[in-house]
Amino acid sequence: MLRQLRSHTLFRPFGHIILAAVFLTCVGFFSGARNVLFLALPIALITFLNIWTWKNCKACGAMNRNPYMFPLARFCSKCGANLSPSPPDG
Repeated sequence: MLRQLRSHTLFRPFGHIILAAVFLTCVGFFSGARNVLFLALPIALITFLNIWTWKNCKACGAMNRNPYMFPLARFCSKCGANLSPSPPDG
């Protein structure tokens, strides 16, 4: 499970970015460059927010996201483990 968790946390951001680039390429191919420039900023914002808000649980490997965007998820919805790193003691 730890290997799967590492791959999720490592490759998920790249997957979001690649899918956004593919979407913008398709829009540019089918409708022209003006629409790509018009959609580039919203797509970049959506991609950034998706990467920022999703968190993986280190205990069970589940992907967690608060449905209301803010505040970010603090506990796993599957096992209840704390998702935010604890500050060091001392």
